[in-house]
Amino acid sequence: MYSIKKETSKAASQPKKVRPKSTAISDISKNVETRDKDRGLSEVEEPAEGIAADQQETDTNPFTKEDLGDAWKRYLKTLEKDNVSLHSILLNHPPELLGEDKIEISVLSTQKNELEQGKIQLINYLRKELKNKKITLSIKIQKQEEVTRKVFTAVDKFRMMAEKNPALIDLKKKLGLDLD
Repeated sequence: MYSIKKETSKAASQPKKVRPKSTAISDISKNVETRDKDRGLSEVEEPAEGIAADQQETDTNPFTKEDLGDAWKRYLKTLEKDNVSLHSILLNHPPELLGEDKIEISVLSTQKNELEQGKIQLINYLRKELKNKKITLSIKIQKQEEVTRKVFTAVDKFRMMAEKNPALIDLKKKLGLDLD
């Protein structure tokens, strides 16, 4: 009363895997070339030298200070909502054109890091808008003495004007004006 168990192995229950025949890449390219010739197709031709020269000319398109100013203003409009701090820096520090394709911006040392972060996007935008791939941008740190003082209050405005024209102090006293 022995029973015989029929054992099945996993290998016997699964289908046998067959590896596809490998084909060399050179064989594939020969087959494609033959097929294309049979269909009447020709190989892709290289661009003419004249086209390459035209492309190089657009990559180094000369631009004027006015062109730079216009492109700068357009870039500022793109920054108004997205990056207010960089917008403010670029608005208060206009670019200087130093050569055919060299642009310089003078900023305070505290503003340099913010400008460095947006520098690549700014250069790419200017290169695209002015159609000149050779544009470079350098950042110059202003000395504290070079920074012009902004006047915000009425008292500050009066002091600045009085420095230029001391007769305003006498006029203020005669009229009995109080600026506070």
